Amino acid sequence: MDVVLVDFRGKKKRIVNNVLKIPISRNLPPDKIFWVHNKNDYYSVKSGYYQACKIINRNSASSSSSSPDNGLWSRIWRISVQPKVRHFLWRVLHESLPCNVKLSQRLPAFSKLCPRCGCDDETQLHALKGCEIVRGLWLTSPLNLRVDKIECNNVGEWLSQMFTILKEADLKTCIFFEWEPPGPRDVKLNTDVAISIAGQFSVAGAVCRVADGSVIRWGVKRLEGITDVEQTEAQAVLFGLQVAVDIPRRLICEADSATVISRLQDPSKAIDPTQLIIDDCLDAVRDRDATFRHVRRQCNHVAHTLAKWGIFIGKDCIANRNIPFPVNKLINILV
Repeated sequence: MDVVLVDFRGKKKRIVNNVLKIPISRNLPPDKIFWVHNKNDYYSVKSGYYQACKIINRNSASSSSSSPDNGLWSRIWRISVQPKVRHFLWRVLHESLPCNVKLSQRLPAFSKLCPRCGCDDETQLHALKGCEIVRGLWLTSPLNLRVDKIECNNVGEWLSQMFTILKEADLKTCIFFEWEPPGPRDVKLNTDVAISIAGQFSVAGAVCRVADGSVIRWGVKRLEGITDVEQTEAQAVLFGLQVAVDIPRRLICEADSATVISRLQDPSKAIDPTQLIIDDCLDAVRDRDATFRHVRRQCNHVAHTLAKWGIFIGKDCIANRNIPFPVNKLINILV
């Protein structure tokens, strides 16, 4: 111990203290190399990266642990998501996504324009929230976000605001398409409704699909003055039955309103406005083979998105096959 003190006399006290902290075993095992910057004493790329950044620039380290967005980084590393999601967010905050503006810096002949809207240069912020098509996808997602209302100057500010706006459950939201295709001789009808409280109206959406997941008919209908949830859900089922009226297949009708489906499966003698709609639904399938099923929202996402789309077009519509954007993107994922 005295030798250590003599040899390091006049040197930095930190070095001396680190040497003195090394425990000496009575068994005198072989010497080993330990990495003191990790709790388990083993070297890792992550800990090495942090230390390298501190050495390069101690005052303003570029590592994620010491950046100005330290709270944001902590939330990203702590959230329970797949590693590839964390890696994507890491790339976003490091401005390393291969957007067209970045690619054009390496390939001068490469176009900077966004390949989706073709109106603006595809910066990273434009690709994630600025593009009109991307905004539609955010709005029709389960998060139902109006990202155009979020004001920010860079992706770091945008992500920080997103983490502030969204709850922990929202941050872990993933779209799992659990829609179950019908049999080869059946057609599946999914219905849902979107309500505009401000406009005092609702829009019913209905989509008919076959075994391969493709759409054979779809429609939206504006319901003026109707905002009661149960009534609108029942009206959506009735509208869906009208859409599928001449499709010559066994009908499986699905909706995410447990109350409405329960009343369709077990008709009662209730006297209320909803029961009148229920009676009309049962009368519409009196002469055909039809069943009613309740499903979770994840299984009914296409119909729900279609109803939300109907709010913006402002008119009734029934058509075969060609379902509109961005609803068609949800169909393409399954098919």
